[in-house]
Amino acid sequence: MTMMQPRTLPGGKRVWLDGEVADFTAALTALDPRLSLIQCEDGRWEIWRVAEDGSEHIVTRSPAGARLGPAIIQRLAENDSRRTDPVDNMIRKNDLAEKHRQDAQVESQMVALDKLLGRIWKGPVPSNVEDLSL
Repeated sequence: MTMMQPRTLPGGKRVWLDGEVADFTAALTALDPRLSLIQCEDGRWEIWRVAEDGSEHIVTRSPAGARLGPAIIQRLAENDSRRTDPVDNMIRKNDLAEKHRQDAQVESQMVALDKLLGRIWKGPVPSNVEDLSL
């Protein structure tokens, strides 16, 4: 185990970070230098952010015995409203869902039209459009 310099965490606590969490905290502070990792007495991990006004806010808390990993950093980045616009994301998802609904509706109408025309048409099927003169 390697020792590193102590770091001041929210609330004024200073802790020693060992090599196990050093990579995680490096990735965490690379994501946002105002993020800090705290290990609670019950074994839970907490990630805190120091706001622009100096107040401290908890970002997330792990279940007891949880392990740190890159998935946590990725989830924080995906849910960071300063990096992504949640309203814009919701509008894009709704637009995509509406497009899929409309495409399915058009496809359903074309299938119904194809069945109807298949029952009405009694002659030979034309080989090209020019044979369809009425």
